[in-house]
Amino acid sequence: MKNIDQRTARSLLLLMSVLSVAAALRFAHLDWGLPAVEEEAFPSKVAINMWGFDDGTPDLDPGTAGWPALSFYVQRAAQQFHYLAGRINGSFDGPLDYYVAWLLDPSAVILLGRLTSVLCGLLVCFVAFRMGYATAGTSGAILTAGLCAVSPLLVLHSQFVEPDALVVAFSALALLWCLRIARGGRVLDYALVGLWIGLGTASKYTPALMSLSVYLVHLERRHTEGKSNRYLGLDDRRLGWAALVAFLSFNLASPFTLANLGVLKRDFAYQALHMSSGHFGHAQQGVGYTHYLLDVLPKALGWPAMLAGLAGLALAVRGPAVGRVALWGLLPYLIVLGSLSTHFDRYMLPAVLPIALGCASLLAWLRVRSGGRSWPVVALVLLALAFPARASLRQSNLQGTPSTLQLSADWLTEHMDADSEVLVSERYGPILPRDQRELLQADPAFARMSVQQQQRLLDRAFYHVLDIPMYSVRTELAAYYYDLRHFLAYDWMVISGSVRNRYLAEPTRFSRQTRFYELLEEIATPAWSVRPAGAIRGPAQQVYRIDDAFRLAVLEQLGPLPVGDYASFASQVHRPHFIGFVHSIAAHAELRQRHREAAFWYRILTNTAKDPAMRALGYERAGVNDLRDGQLVAAREMFNALTRFPERELVALGNLGLICEREGDIDSARRYYEEVSSRDVRGEAGTWARQRLAALQATEDQ
Repeated sequence: MKNIDQRTARSLLLLMSVLSVAAALRFAHLDWGLPAVEEEAFPSKVAINMWGFDDGTPDLDPGTAGWPALSFYVQRAAQQFHYLAGRINGSFDGPLDYYVAWLLDPSAVILLGRLTSVLCGLLVCFVAFRMGYATAGTSGAILTAGLCAVSPLLVLHSQFVEPDALVVAFSALALLWCLRIARGGRVLDYALVGLWIGLGTASKYTPALMSLSVYLVHLERRHTEGKSNRYLGLDDRRLGWAALVAFLSFNLASPFTLANLGVLKRDFAYQALHMSSGHFGHAQQGVGYTHYLLDVLPKALGWPAMLAGLAGLALAVRGPAVGRVALWGLLPYLIVLGSLSTHFDRYMLPAVLPIALGCASLLAWLRVRSGGRSWPVVALVLLALAFPARASLRQSNLQGTPSTLQLSADWLTEHMDADSEVLVSERYGPILPRDQRELLQADPAFARMSVQQQQRLLDRAFYHVLDIPMYSVRTELAAYYYDLRHFLAYDWMVISGSVRNRYLAEPTRFSRQTRFYELLEEIATPAWSVRPAGAIRGPAQQVYRIDDAFRLAVLEQLGPLPVGDYASFASQVHRPHFIGFVHSIAAHAELRQRHREAAFWYRILTNTAKDPAMRALGYERAGVNDLRDGQLVAAREMFNALTRFPERELVALGNLGLICEREGDIDSARRYYEEVSSRDVRGEAGTWARQRLAALQATEDQ
């Protein structure tokens, strides 16, 4: 009994040591990038929307099926605990205070999301220790859990807010219960493996692949029990329990995925297109299998550990059924995900544990072959752990340094006039606080806020920034945005190496983007640039200054913009993206008092926007800018068109009167003003019209 207690204490000490190393690597620089959010953090953002700040009614329907909802609910629960703690210590007086805090500085919410990923990573290490011990004793536990603790891939993704943290945790639990099925085959084990697969699939669809792993383990278990597989083992009620629990747990953890079939059909079609056509920039990665086996997994584990793990899995083919559990856990992920045209490094997160278990299998084989000598075992453990540990330390140090995105944002903050200058940037450019006043005014939650809360949001510093759209699927459509003439109203332009390099890697396919970069380099040199090197991470950034010489050179090379192209373009791309792009350029040109360019872009809105309110805005602002530019004929055309919109008719009539006044047609101007005054007795338009009438009368009296 004393020996058992000593072994338990030693195992517990080793486990705590491994978990301490894992925690140290994952908590180091967990606040990287903040307060700027350099990751998508999609689960945190969806969870924030679930609060129902607009009307005070929480809504747990995420409105998307691209990912199932469990990761959103986990973040929503974490945010609720955070909010309750803030209520207790006085940080938040109500839910809207929490929303304002998120809008002003998302750091606390993002850190909370990353913390959940860290906890998932520690759970994976715990499972790895248990499975490694079952495979090769104490040394196997140290090696398997150690590899999971120091794997650069697992460490890095433990510092992101993404569903993959839950995916790898539930996949690890499912693999552990596959081992229990292989050893015992109880109904409870089948039910629990179904639970973990269901919850994993409720986080992201890929853990459903482990159903194949369970089935293969199930067949081997029936063979061990001496049962016939005449019906392919499908007549075994234990398998039915696993399937039933998986189905129920999926629907309980993500109830709207199957309930909203329209959303599921829409988003699943997009995901299918994404997976089959490939993600933008993945073409140069080659075939998925070679990318994962020759690039991703060697970086995740180091070449020695990966080769040792694959060798151990190969040895397991001829060994007992229990030893093949890790192999069955790896193959579905590797075979299916490797066949897709889209291949992200994170897809191999669940593959790290099975390969680490392969190392433990090789360890057990070496122990037998070496006649009990310890040095081969120690050598393998040290060699396997050394490479990923070194890589993780280097990665951690790099994560704690400012990125190129932060450095470019700092440079622009020093050199750009935030009040009067405007910036256009590619994706993965500097992260600057954006002008959100228009969006805030349209947000129902803003109307529910107190005056103090509203003022806090309106008073924050911001920059006028336009993002050039980029598409992951049907990428060629982004070519329409790549024309230097679009950006002549801007003062600064940022080119991101993350986008530029992807386009230039396929110059024939992206000929318009290639010409864009060539012309940019021909007529301008960067005012400032930074590249990833040494202790600097992130994509290269090039900042260009747009001045009158730049604008003249662009127009000499390309000529004026053709207006007619935009209607056909708007019909091909995601229209809200296009309308937002055009509206932003028009508003920024108006801010810079480049009225002719502003009028041009507002006219584009009148031809392409489907929303009547947006078309009315286009006519009105185009007319105003034509008027300011002295283009009275063009302005009259816009305001005559605006009279067709009843809610803006008085504005149109007043401006038509102003045009007549400037043309010297005082009688017509007076008629317009009198009509506005009579129809709007107490309103702003009527007051303005009466002021104009008084001014005309004063001029006549003189």
